[in-house]
Amino acid sequence: MAGVGILCVAMLCRAKWWGAPRRLRLHDVAGAVTTAKAQQGVTSSMDDTAREVGSAAGIALMGSIAGNHYRSALPDYVAQLPTEAAESVRHSAAAGLQVADQLGAPGAVLANGVKSAFTPVDRRPTPPDATRG
Repeated sequence: MAGVGILCVAMLCRAKWWGAPRRLRLHDVAGAVTTAKAQQGVTSSMDDTAREVGSAAGIALMGSIAGNHYRSALPDYVAQLPTEAAESVRHSAAAGLQVADQLGAPGAVLANGVKSAFTPVDRRPTPPDATRG
């Protein structure tokens, strides 16, 4: 739930400090165009471009954060794997699961570690309700 709070704060900050300067920049760009219809098109395309660049930067940032979290949450025994296998596990969860599959029965422990690192949600079963008999 803390991640949702951080996301909300980030979105609020973006809306507060990004919106006003963006409107001023769009106004400056559109002011250079002489006809109203052309201004409307320029403003719309600049707004779309700014949104797409911002989205791409946000996706790249979140991907970097998620990748860093995945690598740091991997179990310590990944370092005991052969170098190529360890690098594959660190590279992506899909590669980690493939390495675990190739290991056979001992790979089940690795697969659980990779899944746990990739999905930080607590997946332990909830204890039965003590009030029910």
